[in-house]
Formats: sequence, C-alpha cells, structure tokens
Amino acid sequence: MTARARLHRDDSSWLGPISPSSRPNFLLLTWDSCRWDSFSKASLPRIRSVAKIHPAYSQATFTLASHLAMYQGLLPHVRQPIPYYNRYVRQLVRIRHRPTSMESLVSFPSDTPNIITGFRRFGYLTIGIAAMEWFHHPILKDPYEKFHFTGIHGIRQVELFSDDISSNHSRPFFALINFGETHYPYRFSSDGVKDVEPTRAQAWDRVPTDREYDNEGFTAQIHCCQFLDDRLADIITVLKGCSAPTIVVLCGDHGECFGEDGAFGHGFYHPKVMEVPMAIFRVASY
Repeated sequence: MTARARLHRDDSSWLGPISPSSRPNFLLLTWDSCRWDSFSKASLPRIRSVAKIHPAYSQATFTLASHLAMYQGLLPHVRQPIPYYNRYVRQLVRIRHRPTSMESLVSFPSDTPNIITGFRRFGYLTIGIAAMEWFHHPILKDPYEKFHFTGIHGIRQVELFSDDISSNHSRPFFALINFGETHYPYRFSSDGVKDVEPTRAQAWDRVPTDREYDNEGFTAQIHCCQFLDDRLADIITVLKGCSAPTIVVLCGDHGECFGEDGAFGHGFYHPKVMEVPMAIFRVASY
C-alpha cells in the first residue's frame, strides 16, 4: 500500500471481508437512462440473486455530468443510512478534496483528478467500455488505459470486457461498462443496435406537450433491463474467474420521462429523471 492511495478495512458484512492486502477489483456498470420504476418492474433474477437493489438519486440529469460525478467518487445517493450507498455514512471511493471525518473504502490524495487516474497510479488496469455518444468526449474516455466505444451492443461489450480481463489476469482492475440498451430508442438485439434513426425530434421532447404517455417506451425499457440482466450473468461468470474478488456497483446514471407532467426524455430536472436503481455487491473469485 502506498501513500498515494489507501484501501481501508471494510466493516460491512453485506459487502464481504476486504483487507488492505486483498486489492479487490472494482467494476462500475451504468445502465444509461434507466429509471427506478422500470428497473423495479422488470424480471431480474440475476441481479436480485446477488444484491439488494435500492432506489437512489442521480447526481445529474444526463450522461456526461452524471459520469463526471461518478469519476469523482460521487455515486447516485440513497437516503437511508447505508454505508457506501449513502456517502455521508461511508463512501466507497473518495478523493480527499477537503477535510472530513468520514471514512471510505478507497481514498486518493486531493491532487487526484479522478478516480480512474487514482486507480492507475495504484497499479490497477483501467478499462472503459461505453455505448453512448458522450463517451467520444476526451474528458470521459481519456483517463482509461484501455477504452472501447461500441455503441449500443451489450453482448459485444461483455466480450470486450472478458478479453481485456483474461489478457491481463495478474493485475487488479477498475472497469466501467456503460450500457446503452436502456437509453432511447430502448432496443437490443444479438447484433447490437446500429444506425438508429429517431422517430421524433428529441429537442421537441424536452418541453412539456400534450402527447399521451409513452407506454411503449416504458415497456421497452423494462425489456431492456431484462436483456441486461442476462448480460450480468455473463459478467459474473468472468468475475468468478479472476484472481481477486470484485466489488460491483450497478446503477442508472440518470432516469427518463415518458410523459409525466408532459415531459419526455432527460437532460432537465424531474423526479423521474433523478430516480435510478442502485446496487453494490461483491463477487468472490474461485
């Protein structure tokens, strides 16, 4: 353990035993635009078998801002006083920007620009695999040692993750997979979603209208959640083959409006844009 980053002993039995010498892996899974009630209505046997899912509140209303907050260790926030879900109880990963008496599982010095750089300095392999167009922006992709932009293609994303992990088996890793199936147009297939043409002007959706509630879109997002639950089973299989345990955070980066108060889409404040699922769990290695 170096002075540049500290891994503290964990005291939460639900997360499992963590010690400073274990150097666990970290995996952040963001289901883009996935709102809480879509997630809660979906049939999700894989995630429900490994974690308790909490309703949480995003730090932002759109992809870039939400992920930048997570890059600073600010995950979606749960109001209940649960360690790691509520950072005022205990934070999972923190940059020490200001004095505080609160502990974190991992902490980096105040001059660390983001947690990805922090893990790289700590000797971790850092991998980013992203679906959404915002990840063409250098501020989101450049911190990673390895980065893949895939578009909406969850199956391909899991394959890339598996390949990267298997080819760097001796190193601990921090990885992000940003899944796009739960983002508009809420589609998935074994071949990925390519050349998507919006069926309506998205800018028009950002102002209140008298359109009917988008039941079709809401139902499609539920089906996309179920598709991604299958991908989680594949990811867990990969993680069980790692040489160290992995701490997994699964969350929506923000939600979506399907017609509440005449609002559609995201990128503006509305409770349905802020309400997202949140789960933190540990996958043991064989």
